[in-house]
Amino acid sequence: MSRFPEDPRRRRVVMVLEQHDIDKLHQDGETAIFADPHAQVITTLEMPGPADTALASIIDSGLDQSGMLLVQSPFQPDVYAEAGQAAEQFALTKQTLFLNFCQLLGATQVSVTQVTTVDGDKADTLDLEGGRLGTSASLNGKRTESEKLAARLSLLDEFEGGPPDIENAEALLRENRLMGDQVMRSMLQARAGRNGIKRRTVTLNLSSETKNSLGVLAKLQIGPTHVNCDFQRIANERRTYELHMEVLFEPSHLALT
Repeated sequence: MSRFPEDPRRRRVVMVLEQHDIDKLHQDGETAIFADPHAQVITTLEMPGPADTALASIIDSGLDQSGMLLVQSPFQPDVYAEAGQAAEQFALTKQTLFLNFCQLLGATQVSVTQVTTVDGDKADTLDLEGGRLGTSASLNGKRTESEKLAARLSLLDEFEGGPPDIENAEALLRENRLMGDQVMRSMLQARAGRNGIKRRTVTLNLSSETKNSLGVLAKLQIGPTHVNCDFQRIANERRTYELHMEVLFEPSHLALT
């Protein structure tokens, strides 16, 4: 039976190893990883208990492979991604949550007008028209990071619209740890009043929450030969993703409470 921590703060990073690799770490005195308050080491043969929803999710997602280093989602603490894919995967998750949020606020349309990838001092911007990637993509066959992300994003969403459901919109922010996002909180407040907004142009940072999750990797004390990724490089990754979006609403409605 697994002893996977119930407290999500104790499993922000999960490392998967074969049992003989774990035994060797102990024999060699490389035990710092086992004392890390934010990391958890599991074997490839873990059996989740009835309440181990996070561990069951890892196994059901096929992430229980030897050498994998997993990072906890900043939005849903029982969800994990392989470290090398976490930044992009969680960026997509945040956009999906934003779309669900806009739907609860009564939006009729959400369109992505621009995708920007910032890497240190370099910024790559991709302009979109009508939620379409169009034919302006790179002609040399090598897509930019913004183009790669745009190809996976939902670029245009249309809804029936209606009165804002403020209670459930706020609950979505709380349940997904997004109360600190000022863009979303501002939209919540703007739709709560009687003179509600009809149109809002926003810039949404898709990477701010994920950077904190990846920061845990930098503190790991484990030899790189035990995992199948360069976790120090991933932890120091400076790339961030931003979306410029236009959100349309119907004429003002009284909020549902």
